[in-house]
Amino acid sequence: MAVSPEQGMENLKRYYEMSSETVRDNLESLKNTAVIKELLDIYKKGEMVMELPELIGLVREKNNLFAHLSTILNRSKSVVRIMATPSDVGELNSFYIENIKDAKSRGVKVQILIPAGTKAGELEKYAEVKTVDKPISRAIVSDGKESMMMFMNPDEVHPTFDSGIWVNSPYISKTVDALFDEAWDE
Repeated sequence: MAVSPEQGMENLKRYYEMSSETVRDNLESLKNTAVIKELLDIYKKGEMVMELPELIGLVREKNNLFAHLSTILNRSKSVVRIMATPSDVGELNSFYIENIKDAKSRGVKVQILIPAGTKAGELEKYAEVKTVDKPISRAIVSDGKESMMMFMNPDEVHPTFDSGIWVNSPYISKTVDALFDEAWDE
């Protein structure tokens, strides 16, 4: 049997009031359960992470990678370690030697790993440079806290496709440091 529109609206209103009371009561009964306690624990752990400064960033294009490398060099306080390709060495000598020189003058130890057969150029004046026979990845790590790893071989891609990831995390940076140590000690 049909009801008037006014009555239909009242019936729907009553239905939703009853439904919302049931949902509200169900939610209220969840307050003291193990589920809420676990969600609160997850929230608190996530909140600690969210309070940390920016942790990660994708860096695209060769110019941006090297600009970020420059920023990392300028922030360094004790040690900077760089793993570079031959073309990276050319870039460092041509455009970033002043950053490396400045880091050294501030007391920062600069170590650079390069492939065997690569000429270090002026880098040898301001950094410890070591050649290695095995392939190395492109990376920089500063003070065991901040690192950047590049994904591409700059000789195989156009500079606009070069990319890397910057991480402000001692946990990750210590791993990059360990990889550097392994290559450096060989």
